[in-house]
Amino acid sequence: MGSAGSAAASVPPSPVAAAPAAGTAAARLVPRLADFHRFGGGLATLFAERHARVAALKVEGPSMLRSGNFRRAAELCSAWADLELANAEAWRCLGEAQEALGNHQDALNAFRKAKQHDPNDRSVDAAIERSQKGIVGDFRNRYRK
Repeated sequence: MGSAGSAAASVPPSPVAAAPAAGTAAARLVPRLADFHRFGGGLATLFAERHARVAALKVEGPSMLRSGNFRRAAELCSAWADLELANAEAWRCLGEAQEALGNHQDALNAFRKAKQHDPNDRSVDAAIERSQKGIVGDFRNRYRK
């Protein structure tokens, strides 16, 4: 092997090869990739499953929101936003669910993401303002004598 083999052995491992942090979307994907390789499934199958999951979340999240099941709506909309990071509708759904639960800071964060992906949506501006007022109201209530 000579010096080429020893040079390769001294190269530090790639940070990409490291395991993803627990709880992240990447960590949830790793077992799915293992299944993909083990069962010999095609890439098209994985994309079809992902597309079906997104389509279901896109219907179920807002439906739970409309029915008043805000905790479940937050779970579904969060999963939807994780799968479609650039989808303003998913972030708005999550923001509305968090706002309904009284989680004003989480709602504000979600609404800001929605605004980032759809800067022309004026309804998000109003939602951001409501969340900011909710945070101030929580602060006042916490320190009121």
